[in-house]
Amino acid sequence: MVVSYGLGLDSTCLLLRWLTEPQTRDFDLADMVVVTAMTGDEFASTARDVETFIWGQILMFTVVPAEASWPGLA
Repeated sequence: MVVSYGLGLDSTCLLLRWLTEPQTRDFDLADMVVVTAMTGDEFASTARDVETFIWGQILMFTVVPAEASWPGLA
């Protein structure tokens, strides 16, 4: 399962729900890859919140994070 994480409200809610409520998904978290692209154009508060709260949640579970872009290289 590949999850396109756009850093917005909808994808954040879906991602957190799948991480914390196993009954809402039909796949194992070990089969999930979360793809995002933090290009540096995000609001500072968005980047801070994702780095502070969301990535920690992703790494607590057996989920593979994948960064599709890096600031300055996009």
